[in-house]
Amino acid sequence: MTTRAVGQQQTFLIVVIGDTCHPQWNSFWSVFDRSDCLVSGQTLETARDLVIAGLHPDLLILFEDHVHQFAEREWLSFFACSPLTRSVIVFTDWCESEPRTGSPLSGVIRIHWLRWITSGKSLIASFRNQSIASWHLPPTSSEEERLLADLCQVASKHDQVRFKRIGIVTPSRESFAWLEQVATSFADSVFWLREEDIPIQTNWSPDLLIIDSFEEPATSQQMIDALRRGAWPGIARATPCLVLLNFPRWEAVNELLCLGNVRVLPKPALLTDLEQAITDLSQPMRTRTDS
Repeated sequence: MTTRAVGQQQTFLIVVIGDTCHPQWNSFWSVFDRSDCLVSGQTLETARDLVIAGLHPDLLILFEDHVHQFAEREWLSFFACSPLTRSVIVFTDWCESEPRTGSPLSGVIRIHWLRWITSGKSLIASFRNQSIASWHLPPTSSEEERLLADLCQVASKHDQVRFKRIGIVTPSRESFAWLEQVATSFADSVFWLREEDIPIQTNWSPDLLIIDSFEEPATSQQMIDALRRGAWPGIARATPCLVLLNFPRWEAVNELLCLGNVRVLPKPALLTDLEQAITDLSQPMRTRTDS
């Protein structure tokens, strides 16, 4: 068992279970607040031992990098001891199909690893002030019920976040039509660009770019770098970018995040994730470690 002293004031007790030393999880620690007390371990027995000692976690996070990593028997043993602890699985692409196999842990919220990197900080902050409805539903709630609860909240963000222009870079008209429906709620104007339109022949520029990449992650990285370095006249070097990728690997995601003021989401993306990412990018630029 490892304890990480994140800050002086212990406002939340968070237990993280899994192979936390793997490089893939290195970026995941930055989402926690400096005032939280973090305890990490390899198995659910660590969390259960804490509860038996009288320390009930506010949040249990399971880092899952392979299917059946956490036995249902061990999970039920912990849940019986601490039924009020909110539990979350952060899973990799290898575990994406687990809900369809009929073997996911019941009562545990599932979050894709990339969503955790981009939105984990805001999710925990919302959980802390009890403003994330889906995390306060009963453990028996279905994924559909959690999604509906979140959809009731995201509409209120539209009036709080406004961009002048949002540019959507995608080779597909269908993809643009879908993303335009989301972006229109946050912008005065939305326009479509294709890769062949670069360099851009116009004097006006967007204050947010959404890039739906059908290519390798390196292509998106080169596109962002080219646009920011002058392929789009008048564009700011720190223009925020939201990139959508198919099955992104953590190494490629880290390289994109190192560009600064970038968010990456896996495809297909949930509406709530898109709106949260746009909301996050409306804030002042933060570095990757602040994300």
